[in-house]
Amino acid sequence: MSQASVVASTFAYPWDLADTGVESALRHLSDDGFGALELTVCYHPITLHTPGAPDRRLMYMDRGAVFFPARRERYGRVKPHLFPEPEVVKAWTTAAELAPGMGLDLNAWTVALYQPWIAHEYPDTARVTPAGQINLGGVCPTSPDVREFMAILVGDLAEQFPIRTVQLEGVCHQFFDTGWRLPRVLVQLSPWNRWLASLCFCSSCVAAAADRGISVKEFRKRICDELEAVYRGTAPPSDRPFDELQAERMAADGDYAEFISMREEVCVELVLGIAERLHAARPDAVLGLWGPQEFDGTQLNLERVLPVIGVLQTRQPMIAPDNARRAREIADANGMRVTAVHWCGGRIGPAWGPEFERALRASVELRIDQINLFNWAMLPPQIASAIVPLLRRIEAEVNGC
Repeated sequence: MSQASVVASTFAYPWDLADTGVESALRHLSDDGFGALELTVCYHPITLHTPGAPDRRLMYMDRGAVFFPARRERYGRVKPHLFPEPEVVKAWTTAAELAPGMGLDLNAWTVALYQPWIAHEYPDTARVTPAGQINLGGVCPTSPDVREFMAILVGDLAEQFPIRTVQLEGVCHQFFDTGWRLPRVLVQLSPWNRWLASLCFCSSCVAAAADRGISVKEFRKRICDELEAVYRGTAPPSDRPFDELQAERMAADGDYAEFISMREEVCVELVLGIAERLHAARPDAVLGLWGPQEFDGTQLNLERVLPVIGVLQTRQPMIAPDNARRAREIADANGMRVTAVHWCGGRIGPAWGPEFERALRASVELRIDQINLFNWAMLPPQIASAIVPLLRRIEAEVNGC
């Protein structure tokens, strides 16, 4: 019995397309068998090496940026910070013109909250630690300005370009050390302590908590006291399971339960607001989310947003098998597609060879609809060109063709 082929896609950065030549890069991808392209819309700080784009071996960006020609007059208080190289920003326009004619779907790879440029330019949107220090590594979804900006951004993109999917990344409150450069954390923090240290008390969170009747000053002091006891060694880090501690605290502490409910609600509002703008601008486009967990393990209330999303993205099944299986189950129950991110080499994914082949096979066996390779220009060209033929061979073996 035949089965539809897994769509092969790859993440790509606009600077790599611009440096290689957009038309040349897309032709190369099409010739290598890729059927889609996950092109960066806005991105976080990064330092990377790109063997596949020889004109820019090193890419360094310390605050992130927006990479398509966003129309500033459409935005509210937060205005888009465009990457300073016009040819890189123009790559989006050229790719949108050429991709359909080369058999490539154009998808939008969109990072939401890990945007330090917003935090630096609008400090009141930045996260704030329980002890009161500003954390410029990213922004807080409780900020109405942040939610408005992301919704307008996606609507602006969808009005301009024939995108098929907007793949959102990082829509949940981040951990306190997200975005840190060369982090130095010598104290032992259990998952529970790390979670408490990551609770945000920016002005938006404080106002939203007060509106829900939370005694913010007293609640915040309890969080700080609990963390301080760990730091000073007067209380050991708890080794009990996080879910057990979370359920216990939710039942025993009304302020804590209400605060967590508020945090969950604003993340749902962020996704719903983005979906509304996307579907108004391009009704045939779909919204994708990491699920059932974000890449960093944070979780959105998927039940609240399932009606507005069409794709769940997960890590390759060999890395997170339970998460991938659960994503497949949710997708099957709701008529959605599942994409799996495959890293080839580096600190996360298996290196090219038998282990990478096994990783691809696991996705085929789980009936993943699309694999998203990370990342086209970061791989030696001979490896990038060999991945889709390998995928097709595995499919034929699994499906008995």
